[in-house]
Amino acid sequence: AAAAALLLLYAAFAFFGEIRPTRGAGLVFGILAAILLTLCYSLGLRKRFKQRALGATIGWLQFHIYGGTLFLVLLLMHTGFRLPTGLFSWIIFLLSLVVAVSGFVGTLLQKWIPYSLAHGTQVEAIYERIPELVGKLRDEADALARGTSKQFLDFFRAEAVPALAGPQPSMSFLLDVTGGIHQRLAVFEHVTPFLTAEEKERLEDLRQILLEKNGLDAQMSLQRILRGWTWFHVPVSSILFVMMLIHIGVALYY
Repeated sequence: AAAAALLLLYAAFAFFGEIRPTRGAGLVFGILAAILLTLCYSLGLRKRFKQRALGATIGWLQFHIYGGTLFLVLLLMHTGFRLPTGLFSWIIFLLSLVVAVSGFVGTLLQKWIPYSLAHGTQVEAIYERIPELVGKLRDEADALARGTSKQFLDFFRAEAVPALAGPQPSMSFLLDVTGGIHQRLAVFEHVTPFLTAEEKERLEDLRQILLEKNGLDAQMSLQRILRGWTWFHVPVSSILFVMMLIHIGVALYY
């Protein structure tokens, strides 16, 4: 709604004359874009000072998302919806597009990934502790395999040992949070007829261990994607903010 109102305002000014970045309405749109970018960038400060009475983080995040969208609209209005002409202007323009698009992607990821993990896995883990938890599962599996028959040991070495060697993150978890684990565990049915009653119980325990290990792999994969997005979005946003300050300084000087 705010974007539509701004575009209507732009159309009204454009009706009375050409909009240029250095004067009149174009300059005002640029100032508003700079203010919005500054406020959006302040989300990092809000996260740093959580103990202060600065309002709920969710409110800041909502403003960051909507404000970032309006910043891009105002930037285009500031330029009169024309492509940049100089190298410096092109850099700011492209950085703005990258920040806006990466912010949109990040919004989708922050909505999709927690939902996928909550509904697709039964495992919750802190990212840094996942290798340690995988090690514990490997120890549990080794204990299950002790004193079992050759059939069980052969199956264990072929199916469980590679899977439990360590965390195995994969981008495939983004599309399927289960990682196709149920299809891979179908091989358990093939060995069951050759095992004793006790070994069948151990095999079921081993199956649960591999399911839990798969959940840890999903956690690591999706948390790594979110971290990777942050490591990209934040530095690029910082560069854009600095470039904007330089742009304002040059405009004021000249």
